[in-house]
Amino acid sequence: MIPHPRGRARGPGPRGFESLAALRDRQAGLLSGGEQQFLALLCALSLDARLLLIDEMTMGLAPLVARGLVDIVKEVAAEGVAVLFVERHLHIALELCDRAHVLSHGECVREGSGPELRLRIDELASLYFAGDPALGRWSGDPALGR
Repeated sequence: MIPHPRGRARGPGPRGFESLAALRDRQAGLLSGGEQQFLALLCALSLDARLLLIDEMTMGLAPLVARGLVDIVKEVAAEGVAVLFVERHLHIALELCDRAHVLSHGECVREGSGPELRLRIDELASLYFAGDPALGRWSGDPALGR
């Protein structure tokens, strides 16, 4: 159950937070980067958030940890929570978004729906990553399905 600030339970909440239960006696500063990201997301959701603002959620995380966070954000968005995020991994961003704005040097260089822009991923990668589309992809870990 996700705790609610007014004492009500929100229900079971999204999958993926089970591993935090075993760490509940550990100080947050002693958690790994991925565990800290899961904790931050859980804290935001425990406030019955209607909007999540997320900045570089997957930065520096192992691919499987990143995949777990992406899955939770997708589930939360499907439940009606609005999500506004910044993400440098194009495949992650375009998987999560309904609509995207691609920035380069502070200017919007492309915008469109996630599905529309996924069809132009190599073009976007070359704009954003100076011609190396591989930099916009997941790490290649087969567990991520990318």
